[in-house]
Amino acid sequence: MNEDLTLNVNYLANHIQEYLDDERIYDILDKMTLSQVFKIAKFNPTMFDALIMQGKSKYSTSQLFNYIRKCRVCINSFDEAMQILKNYEKNFKLKSARDLKKFFENYILSHTSNRNEVKECNSEIQNLYSKVNIMENEIQQYKNEITILKNENNKMIETINYLSKVSELNSSDNFNKVYMYLKELSDNGDQQKMFDSCVIGLSEKRDSNDNTPLLMACYIGYLQLTKSLIEGGCIRDAKNKSGCNCLLEASLNGHLDIVKYLIEIGFDKNWRDKKDGFNAILAASQNGHLNVVKYLISIGCDADSKQNNNANCIYFASRYGHLETVKYLISMGGNPFKKPNSGFSPLIIAADSGHLEIVKYLIQVGFNKNDKTKFNQTSLHRAAMNGHFEVVQYLISIGANANEKDNGGYTALNYVTLNQNKNRDYKNIMNLLLNSQTFDDLI
Repeated sequence: MNEDLTLNVNYLANHIQEYLDDERIYDILDKMTLSQVFKIAKFNPTMFDALIMQGKSKYSTSQLFNYIRKCRVCINSFDEAMQILKNYEKNFKLKSARDLKKFFENYILSHTSNRNEVKECNSEIQNLYSKVNIMENEIQQYKNEITILKNENNKMIETINYLSKVSELNSSDNFNKVYMYLKELSDNGDQQKMFDSCVIGLSEKRDSNDNTPLLMACYIGYLQLTKSLIEGGCIRDAKNKSGCNCLLEASLNGHLDIVKYLIEIGFDKNWRDKKDGFNAILAASQNGHLNVVKYLISIGCDADSKQNNNANCIYFASRYGHLETVKYLISMGGNPFKKPNSGFSPLIIAADSGHLEIVKYLIQVGFNKNDKTKFNQTSLHRAAMNGHFEVVQYLISIGANANEKDNGGYTALNYVTLNQNKNRDYKNIMNLLLNSQTFDDLI
């Protein structure tokens, strides 16, 4: 077959529908071309019917069958397949086609009931699925209700345990247990239980020094617990056996964050205890908490604040050896020359306590090295009396008078002689005084 003929056959095969519609396919195609076109053309059942009907008038049954048998028919359903078999039976008298048709008809009849049953089963299955879904939803609702009941039950058990514990703590004298329980509430952020605990009085339990949980929190430095207790309604103005409130305890122990918080919520920065007249800045100065001292002065506290016996901030800082605090207080206007009622100046009390660097600094700012108490005791008396060799050595080196006598008629040497067997420092001081050029009279 040449290329032109191949192209012609392909064209005819692709346009077979048009020739069938015009009912002239058998008129324009010869036998050889028909065979070739039918072989490659694609027919649907309707086209196949038309092909047979138009061919019957042109060719004998056997001739037509010879062409038709090469056709490819695209079948897309059972009914289309039955249609083809009917054509074979009707037009070509094929017994096999008849038998196949009967088989398929019987098959359809026998399976129709099955299909109906399947449909019914499918319908029933869908109904069951719907019921199962409803049941699953109901089960989930029951589970949710059970979960809610469990949660409520757990809350009830928790409440019972809480009330039992609170009742036990309320009747207990164990301050530490109460304190740790309240701290746990604070750490967990359970402010409602903290409020309840304050209402029933747990917050007012006291230890052997009359500290409440609030006072203890300020003493230790737990800001969060301090806040929780105050916000829970505890008695914020409680005082311990020393007469200290929570502001004094926080100041004494250098807890600046608590000091700031207490003053911000209304505590009086100048509050004093009734016994000694001690206030926050005196407390901070005594223990050398310079950051607290600076803060208190920055908000208006007096750098020269005094206790009831007239001992000021510089006195307490000198007594307990806090040189930087002494320097800062003086720089902020504190008067280092003021004496308490005992006459112990900052210089004398520093010598008494053995704080050499403070003694040196106070001498530098103008203190009289022979300054006296109301008992006529000098810095040298007090340093010698308490065995502070280096302080005695320094005072002698700057010309302190070793011959000064106090109201009892005692010199520094007299006191050292009385204590010479206590330790080596006293003996060293005694030798120093005996060898001192300033010592004129040993009696």
